[in-house]
Amino acid sequence: MPPSSAYYDELVVRIKLSTREYEEYYRGTAKYVLTYALDGRSVKFPAGLLRPYLSHNGIHGEFIIRFDQNQKLIDFRRLGE
Repeated sequence: MPPSSAYYDELVVRIKLSTREYEEYYRGTAKYVLTYALDGRSVKFPAGLLRPYLSHNGIHGEFIIRFDQNQKLIDFRRLGE
């Protein structure tokens, strides 16, 4: 993880997508994921960020998203890794 001074804000999201649901993102039908953080804030991020986490069961878990002071995404990873 980057040091705390390297990011400005962070959100934790819970993702539950079946393999079939993720296929829509993979085919390009949907390019962004729009979801809500655990604190209730909405967040939109490129669907491609989830590709490394796809398994035969889909994508399941909590992910942390970190942004800089300009709201540019600087880190995305599954919690516990």
